[in-house]
Amino acid sequence: MKLTHIDITFDLETCSLDPNAAVIQIAALPWVRGSKTLTDLFPDELPTFESKVDLRSCVMDGFDFDRNTIQWWSGQQKELRDNLVDGDCYPIDEVFREFCVWIADIKGLTKAETVSLWAQGADFDIAILRHVCNKYDIPLPVSHQDFRDARSFILELVAINNGYASVPADTEKLYECLPPLPQEAVSDGQPHNAFYDALRTSWNVNTCLSYIS
Repeated sequence: MKLTHIDITFDLETCSLDPNAAVIQIAALPWVRGSKTLTDLFPDELPTFESKVDLRSCVMDGFDFDRNTIQWWSGQQKELRDNLVDGDCYPIDEVFREFCVWIADIKGLTKAETVSLWAQGADFDIAILRHVCNKYDIPLPVSHQDFRDARSFILELVAINNGYASVPADTEKLYECLPPLPQEAVSDGQPHNAFYDALRTSWNVNTCLSYIS
């Protein structure tokens, strides 16, 4: 597969909102902007990335656990909480090193000249990613110029498309203005699962790009 450009969305589930937050889960997937179908948007030949982090490694290396965030997690559905802690998990440095290798592999598989790395908010997922990479001296194969804030892009484009003078405070209601993520795109997915969130963000960004194409 040869593309001029490839977009990648990643999402983190964490125990804090700070840049040194302890990470529970990371997921990412590549997508092809301008696609009209799910098959074209998420090509089968491009692998996704998903891993759970061993929180003991976060404790040992001094990552942040915020009481309010932990209380928030305790109020979520048991199924969601169980899904985050069940199965294999790995030290945080190992997970993020593999993630950066995966990004480089995607760039190699697509032969893309440029890549955009999307996340929900410039001061959260991206800040945490940069902190972890700096802490463990992990080369990040994406320039700072290629980071993209999906939340701001989606909110502003939806607001413009719907004739709002400003962005409504209730972002979930704003998201309801967008076509929903098709059920066939993900099975048993729900918000605050990193893979589901990355998938939904990619779908929403591509939809918003269609407004200005």
